[in-house]
Amino acid sequence: MLMVPVLMGAANTKVLANGEGFPDIYRLTIQRSPCQDVSYSETGNASMIIKPQDTLIALKYCSIERQAGIGLAGTGLSSVFSIRDLAEVIGISHGEISRSTQRLEKAQLVSIRGGIFAVARNLNEWLCYGIRYYCPLERSGYGRGIGTGWNCQLIKSEMLPPQPGWVWASSQGDKEAELIVPFHNSVPLAASYDPWLYQALSLVEVIRGGKPRELAIARELLAAHLGVSQ
Repeated sequence: MLMVPVLMGAANTKVLANGEGFPDIYRLTIQRSPCQDVSYSETGNASMIIKPQDTLIALKYCSIERQAGIGLAGTGLSSVFSIRDLAEVIGISHGEISRSTQRLEKAQLVSIRGGIFAVARNLNEWLCYGIRYYCPLERSGYGRGIGTGWNCQLIKSEMLPPQPGWVWASSQGDKEAELIVPFHNSVPLAASYDPWLYQALSLVEVIRGGKPRELAIARELLAAHLGVSQ
């Protein structure tokens, strides 16, 4: 199990247009998410709502742990990364992150024990076998944007990118391709700050809309990316 400690704290939310250290192509065009909230009931109790942003936030917790583990940012990111930091780099308010984390704990995708810990194996199962049906891929025409799916240059695979390729819409993007609607509006922003997260989210897009052979490869790559043995 991968554990991701994150400090809790109150903060104002500041949403930035593009990520530090990334080219201007990552300025965003906000799109409607195709996903709807899903409710389910446990042991006859009131239903719990699962929202699209919960998946993004859970993946970000995994990313924090992975970056801290390989020494990025130099000073133990897991010990200094606060909810305020998280809000700024994923474009979701502090309050919604806190509510989302509570939902994720109930869904057993994170554990809260003196910190917030992503349960990577459970998250991998959700991403590989659940999100495709909860939030199937939607296309919205053709235009300029940021490469995703097999068009994410960070993904190393035997798969050739489709023609036309896939992009998340961005007026400053560097690719002309088929526009893919992300499962949450903040996905492109969050990806622009974080290469690890960008790669994970791009693989999720393949799982949401790929063909059987693509699915098998994307699931294998995502599990490896999350550090989950199969």
